[in-house]
Amino acid sequence: YTDRREDQSFPINPALNFNSNAKDQGYQVEGQYLFKDQYINVITGGGAYRIDARNIQSCHGGFCPPVLQKQPPVNFTRERENAYFYSNLNYHEKISTTLGVSYDSFKDITDLTFNAFNPKFGLQWNLTEALRLRLAWFEATKSALIANQSLEPTQVAGFNQMFDDPNGTRSRRMGAGLDNHFSQNIYGGIEISERDLRVPLASGSMALSAVEKQQERLYRSYLYWTPHAHWAISGEFQFEQYLRDASVVNNDTNKPYRIHTLSAPFTVNYFHPSGIFGKFDTTYIHQNIKRLPQSSLIDGNDGFVLFDAALGYRLPIEEAS
Repeated sequence: YTDRREDQSFPINPALNFNSNAKDQGYQVEGQYLFKDQYINVITGGGAYRIDARNIQSCHGGFCPPVLQKQPPVNFTRERENAYFYSNLNYHEKISTTLGVSYDSFKDITDLTFNAFNPKFGLQWNLTEALRLRLAWFEATKSALIANQSLEPTQVAGFNQMFDDPNGTRSRRMGAGLDNHFSQNIYGGIEISERDLRVPLASGSMALSAVEKQQERLYRSYLYWTPHAHWAISGEFQFEQYLRDASVVNNDTNKPYRIHTLSAPFTVNYFHPSGIFGKFDTTYIHQNIKRLPQSSLIDGNDGFVLFDAALGYRLPIEEAS
């Protein structure tokens, strides 16, 4: 159960300000059944949520159109019933196959309603004792997770299928990856994937105004090293290409139609037998943004570095006698 309130302010200039006030209140219930055998394991389940939502948009300032100054609140219901079935087949000692399907009955904003079947396919093939090939093809629906949690499996053959897209986004992802054990303590690989998205866009009255086509391509390499039982070091290189449908961008020329993002995180982890652990990581990010020539905003091209650190203690676990 959740009761969430969100207030946003968008100052356009000193004389014009847009405000958005949103409230979501509702519940989410899920259940899951697990079955495991020598050659097959099955994950099946389902759930439902119902969220009563309210959205109020207003405008303040001397340049506000009168119709925006007194907008009534928009009340609507977010609803979803879903069911899913995943089977992992291991009839061959070197090949693991994932076959599955999910079903969504979805409702959001004031007029976004659809029923969808989402097929799932994944393959993991140990080409050698050290080299593994991963392939995946699946579809997914972004639900309005009221607590951003779900029992449904979040990945297929190592490829994530749940992203923080707008609610109701339909996506299809295709990916291929190679993982390799270079030695007992060094593990790495490469990954290529593409996501095709159909993103619903809501108007100020929370009605469906358009469905926008978007595309993401992701290129990723990674290397993990455990030089000691207490230490773990990892490094990644990730490049993402994001494209939007130009016909929709023309309706709002300030939105970018292309975003290229390069990120390179480097992380050092320490684990002590007493339970104390620590982590330090640094991430370099560089981003390039392109807008239409008639946009009032300029293109962007910039980079920055993030530093993160953590210190914690893991409670001991008593072994059963």
